[in-house]
This record gives sequence, structure tokens and C-alpha cells, in this order.
Amino acid sequence: MTGEKIRRPLDKTLTSVAVATEKDMQEHGDQTLTDVMARTPGVSTAPNNQTFSIRGAPVAGLGEQGPNDLISVYVDGAVQPRQTVTLGTLSVWDMEQVEILRGPQSTVQGRNAMAGAIVLKSKDPTHEPTFAAQARLGNYNERGAAFVVGGSAIPDTVALRLAVEHQEDDGYIHNETLNKDANPRRSLVARGKLLWQPVESLDVLVTLAHTDHRRGNPVVTYTADDELLFYRVRTNADAWDRMRQNTLSAQVEYRLLPDWTLHSTTALTHAQYDAVLDFDQTDTAPVDEVFRDHQRQLDSQEFRLAYDGKVLKGHAGLYFGDSREDRKDRLLFDGTPAIALFGDTRVRNHALFGELTWAFAPAWELIAGLRHDRERNRTASRFDADPDTVTENSYGALLPKLGLSYQWSAEHLVGAVVQRGYRGGGSAFNIAEQTAVPFDPEYSVNYELSYRGRWLDRRLQVMANLYQTDWRDQQVTYLTMLGNDNSAQVANAGRSRLRGGELSLGYDVDQSWRLYAGLAHNDSRYLHFVTATQDLSGQPFERAPRNQVNLGSRWRHHSGFALNLEAVHQAASNSQYLTDGDPASPTYRQVVGVRRGDSATLFNVTAQYRIGRWLAGAWVKNLFDETYAVSRPTGTVATAGAPRTLGVSLRYGS
Repeated sequence: MTGEKIRRPLDKTLTSVAVATEKDMQEHGDQTLTDVMARTPGVSTAPNNQTFSIRGAPVAGLGEQGPNDLISVYVDGAVQPRQTVTLGTLSVWDMEQVEILRGPQSTVQGRNAMAGAIVLKSKDPTHEPTFAAQARLGNYNERGAAFVVGGSAIPDTVALRLAVEHQEDDGYIHNETLNKDANPRRSLVARGKLLWQPVESLDVLVTLAHTDHRRGNPVVTYTADDELLFYRVRTNADAWDRMRQNTLSAQVEYRLLPDWTLHSTTALTHAQYDAVLDFDQTDTAPVDEVFRDHQRQLDSQEFRLAYDGKVLKGHAGLYFGDSREDRKDRLLFDGTPAIALFGDTRVRNHALFGELTWAFAPAWELIAGLRHDRERNRTASRFDADPDTVTENSYGALLPKLGLSYQWSAEHLVGAVVQRGYRGGGSAFNIAEQTAVPFDPEYSVNYELSYRGRWLDRRLQVMANLYQTDWRDQQVTYLTMLGNDNSAQVANAGRSRLRGGELSLGYDVDQSWRLYAGLAHNDSRYLHFVTATQDLSGQPFERAPRNQVNLGSRWRHHSGFALNLEAVHQAASNSQYLTDGDPASPTYRQVVGVRRGDSATLFNVTAQYRIGRWLAGAWVKNLFDETYAVSRPTGTVATAGAPRTLGVSLRYGS
């Protein structure tokens, strides 16, 4: 794995990490990062992914209006805007590997990785001629095509690779009010890579990527008697989201000496997010639509000097980041403008960081890391032609990491790591009160024990992690006016802790048959969460399932046939807490009711057959067509799990 910026074998890595290779993703029929996350214990997501979490901590945090995230997602060294992931746009076509790192990664990845990080690596150009093409067909009128082509442009000096994928479907939700498909999807992903090797010691890799993704309304309707209409919605606005993104990244590796390497990573990303939302999510007049126009620019530069010796391994680096976002939201009633909200945010971040692994004695290694992170942000917000409300803040943090590992035999490794997590502060705009309210950074300390082992003549592989995370100054979103969603703002109102673990098992019955299992247990709890309108102290996090399990069997036959069977279980979780809003009541601000999603166990089947360079595949997800609600908040709509989906694919090439 490479997500910690020091290359390590998976069985020598103390971090709780799930790795999916290109072959893994093919055998599971994965199409997007969401598919990979959905079968990873410790990661919670949903079809038409609107959010996702690691160890119960959502990507946007519990205070969703800040400029920073809790989970960083990188593709070829470039950090991705949140909507690129939550709209399901991250295709895994021509991806070499996906790494999901669970738990704080702030020392290496910075302020946006307090709950974890996800690192995607696409395939690099080679000097060997490359060609592959694939076609997909599925129910709900799914159809798609993809290809990759590459090879040497200048022998031994310049190599090129181009990968393109187009996918679309009609979706499985029907809008009964408009009598049309509610959540159709259309996606185009193109990635071009150039590898320049002018001398033996220098590699320059330039990547240009383009994404254009559009999807419809992903929710279903509650009726007046609280019945959930599976795969039906009754709204009078034709809602959709669209994300267009262009990214240019350059990764330079210069081998100064046999043990010394200089790395440089430059990334420039421009993203355009447009949307039409149904403001009240009902079919009652008028047609109230919110038109969104958000533009975001993400620029970053990192320099890192790495040393890879027999006793010492490590790196030291400098990071510079600049994020700019311009937002315009307009509310219209039957096409007539009612009000508009404008905002812009700029975050400038720089850091000095490093990590060192020292083999100070036989079988023993010490891991030490430190990051000094500084951030300045400015937020301006206004209604219509009103003057801007401006807030400016500066934050800084020292983020240490300390670990110790012991290789008690060639097959068994144990270790312990403690490190600090951090997310910068910001400003939230309270629409109802028309005020901008600043909030402070939040911090965590994570304590983790790890075990990596092989048993039964190396046929049984075991990876286990136990953790406790103490979280303070927690940024949380709450309503200053109960029942008025427009009164949402963020405050440092929370202190919490997370306890749990992940267990991954793999058993090779023989050379062709492998059994595997994964288990995640997460006990998340607000220790202190009191605002002006609610007290959630002692309650679990919302949408944080306590238990997740996956069991699978993968069989490959010498004839070219392969079969993968898998069951994925996720426990029910709380969607929303209902609190007593009567100031005269003895239970004022206390939890008096809980809205919950459903537990679900899904069975997935994938089959493949290879003849020469041809690979035919078929898949069924949610084989028994289980219906379940991922979340059931108050209001008129909810998020439902996907019904049974199935399809076939045909691929030619390497």
C-alpha cells in the first residue's frame, strides 16, 4: 500500500486498511468507488451515494456547513471535491488499486483526513502496446462502453495511456407526479496520462482527467400515514444534480541517490456543480425549486524527500493548498424568483510534515511522525443585493503520531499507534437569522492496536485492529429554531468517543478456492452534546451502524471460469433524534423519539468466463430483492436501498 506515503506490504501495515486491486474489482462487478465502499466493513454508504462515513464519522462531519471534510479522497495525487464522491462519479475503470484507510490520517494527509482517507491509483502508461474495450448492459436500461489504449510514443522515453468510459441508465425510482424516471444517470469519464523518462533517474507523470456526471432525484416518498413508497417519489420539481470536473496533476520522482528520492505532486482541479432541488420535496403547489451554481478550484503543491534504508525509512515534506468556492443558490416559486443566497469561501493551507520508521532492534520498529498545519479561511455570504457578511479566521495545529511494532515471528506482527486528528474551523450561515456564525477547529486522539498474522501454513491470513478515538470541540449542526431547517448552524457543541475494531480473514482452501470474511464493530457515542435546542449526550452518532459483516467465496477454475458469492450485512442505525421543544416541559431538549433506518443483508453474485483475451461477466446485486430504508429522517422523503440489479459485460484486451 502507498496511502501513507511510505510503501509497505499490506501485512506490515499497522493502519486499518482495505485494499481492492483491479482483479478484485472486476470479480465483484464494481463500477464506481461506491461499490467498493459498500462491501468494506467499517465504511457506511448508500445507493445513489449522498454521503459516506468511516467508523461512523461522515465525510462532511457532524457540522456539515464547514469548508473542510473529515475524509480525504485522492485520485492520482489530486484531492477530490466532496460532491465528486457523493454523487457517485468516481469510476474504477482502469484503476490499478483502491485503498481505504480507516481512522485518522491527519499527520500525513492533513486537516481533511480526521476520520480516514481513500486513495485511488489509476494505471500508468507503459511502453508495451495496450488496448482493452468493454461493453455493459443491465436492467433499468443500463448501458455503457469503455476503452483504454496506450503504448510508447518515443521508445524508452515517452509513453501514453488514454482511458474513457461512458455509462447511463434510467434509474429505479419513478416520479408519480411527473410520470417519468426520477433518478436517471449519465456519466462520462476520460483520463489521459503521459509518462516521460528522459533519464534513468527521473520519472514525470502528467495526468489530465475529465468527469461529467448527471443524476436525478435519489429519494423516495413517505405518505401521510408514514408508509415508505419503495422506488416511488411524489415531487413536482424535476430534480437533478450535475458535476463537471477537470483535473491536471503532475507527479515527479527524482532518484537522487540509491536510498534518496525527491517527490513532487502538483494538482489543479476545477469543478462545476449545478443542481435543481425540490425545496419542500412534495407535490403540492407551487413548484418550489432551488437552482444551485457552485464552482470550486482546488490547487495544491507537495514536495517530499524520502529515504529508504535498511534501518531507517521515512520522509519529510512541505505542502501548500489553496481552495476557492463560489456559491449561488436561487429559490423560485413557479418560475418566479423569490430569494437568492450568495457565498464564497477561500481556504489557504500550508504544512510541514514528516514520518520516520526506525528498526532500532531485531524485530522491533518505532514509528514517529509530526505535522505542523496552518490554515487561513475567509467566508462571505449575503442575500440578494445585501452587503456581504464576512468572517476571517486562522488556525494551526501540531499533529503527532507515535507507534511501535514487534515482529514476533516471520508470520506474526503486533503493533500500537497513537495519533492526533484535526479539522479546521470555519463559518456557517444561518439562513433564518441571516447571520454568519464562526466556529472553532475540532480535534481527536486515536489509540489503535494492530495484529497481522498467517496461520495454517500461511493459508489463513488475519488482519485485526482495535481502536478508541476521543473527540473534542466537535463541530455539530443544530437548529436554533426547532422545526425550521433554515435555522441550521454549526457550533463546537460536542465531545464524543468511538470504540471498536475491524477484522479481516482470508483462507485459501486450495489454489482455486478462497474464502474471506470481514467484520466491523463501532460503538460511537456523544459524551457531551448540548445546544440551545437539544441534548444528545449519551446517544450514538446518526447513520453509524454498530455492526457490519461480509462473507464471501471466490472460486477460479483452470478452464477460465470464476465465481464470486458474497453476503453483506449492515445493522440498523439511528437516522434522526426527536427532541422535546417545549421550554416548560421537564424533558425539554431531551430525546423523546428516534427515527431509524433498517438493517439489511444483501447477497451478491458475480460470474466470469475468460477465453484468450475475451472476458465475459455477469452480476446480480441484492439477489433476493430486499427492500430497506437506509435512513428515515422526519419529512416527506427518505433514502432507500437499491433493488435487485443485474447485468452482463464483455471485455476484450489485457
